[in-house]
Amino acid sequence: MRCSACAASRARGLYLGLAVALTTAVVVPFAWGRFAGGSPAAPAWWHTLGALGPTVAAWYVARREDGAEGVQDWRERVLDWHVGVGWWLAALAMPLGALALAVAIVRGWTGDASAAWQGAALAERLASPRWITDTLVLGALATGVFQEPGWRGWLYPHLRMTHGPLAATLLLWPMWAVWHAPFLLYRMPLTPGALAGVAFGLLCGAIVLSWLVEETGSAAPGMLFHASSNVAVLVAGVAAPSSLVALPLLLAVVAAGIVVRWWLVPRRAAVDFADRARAFAGHPTAVLR
Repeated sequence: MRCSACAASRARGLYLGLAVALTTAVVVPFAWGRFAGGSPAAPAWWHTLGALGPTVAAWYVARREDGAEGVQDWRERVLDWHVGVGWWLAALAMPLGALALAVAIVRGWTGDASAAWQGAALAERLASPRWITDTLVLGALATGVFQEPGWRGWLYPHLRMTHGPLAATLLLWPMWAVWHAPFLLYRMPLTPGALAGVAFGLLCGAIVLSWLVEETGSAAPGMLFHASSNVAVLVAGVAAPSSLVALPLLLAVVAAGIVVRWWLVPRRAAVDFADRARAFAGHPTAVLR
């Protein structure tokens, strides 16, 4: 048992090290451009390739640890789309609904509709094909989709084989935060407040993404949720910057509700999501007990 635990820890360490190394190698030109005071030595779309680091790492570790069968199990968890329409709608609507609610809260609090929503600014961005391809499609949608096969497709199920859902999420969260570090070097101010906000948002997001895996046995809805969340934050930054504080707080409310539900409805301490993915027949009310 001890040797098995050591092997599992080594696999997770290898996954994290490889994911961080691959992503860092890709995004170094952008960080260099910021600190050197010049333009990044790579096109904007190159940034998106950094999100593939966790997915490539998951494929490699799955193949190294369990061969072709391990890769097949991982692929089934990632590509299992038969999870019920309700889960797809929930994954898509939660972030966008949170954005709409945040805008409504700001409007009600300030009484200023123009301060809560600046539609003209968003329309101006959407009129630019370059912004749509580089920022919306590659920077937001693809970045969210590309990383989830690694985090929720491989690492979370791997942790759930020996831990409960909350413990597995709390173990995954700091690793996910460390992986984000290369992106933060050139995408935001490196102040304690900003970094604390990112860490808090990642924790809440990790809880929601774990919940989606728990309920469906698949990483696919999480890919949609992550992409939708990125779009919501992007749109908020352009058209509703005053809602950027309310958004993570609303996500925190959802995350807290999930944690309470896990406490009230205990889940098995260990779950094999490979078996779960194969057995799931698309029933949106199915849960792991």
